Amino acid sequence: MKRIQSLIRLRRWQLDEKRRQHSELLKHRDLLLQENQQLISAVTVEGDVVRKSPDIMPGYDAYVRRALAERSTLERAIADSEALIAASQDALAETYLEVKKYELTSEGIARRLQADEDRRQQQSQDELSIDLYRRQHKA
Repeated sequence: MKRIQSLIRLRRWQLDEKRRQHSELLKHRDLLLQENQQLISAVTVEGDVVRKSPDIMPGYDAYVRRALAERSTLERAIADSEALIAASQDALAETYLEVKKYELTSEGIARRLQADEDRRQQQSQDELSIDLYRRQHKA
């Protein structure tokens, strides 16, 4: 029983660790999405400024090209992050199933041990009852 409890503790620790890693991946993806949204907003604001001041138009073209390249990089990073999150979810689910398997096994062992103990106690009580009955009817 101690062995399975050790396995359960180990698997729970692994599950907690995978949850922590998954949470970090989600935070990283959220930061990338936020950065992407900020970039889109910045380009929109700069576009409004250029419409009001057409004399800075030549610099805006280079800015937009750089922003588009940066957005493309961000979108690739977001896609990579999504793939890592999906893999992390799969690993998390697998580890959770392992923990559940060990917990159910432990519960089954505990039930069997309790049933054995109950059976032994019942046998002991039955023997005492039989002895008492014999003594009462011998006399």
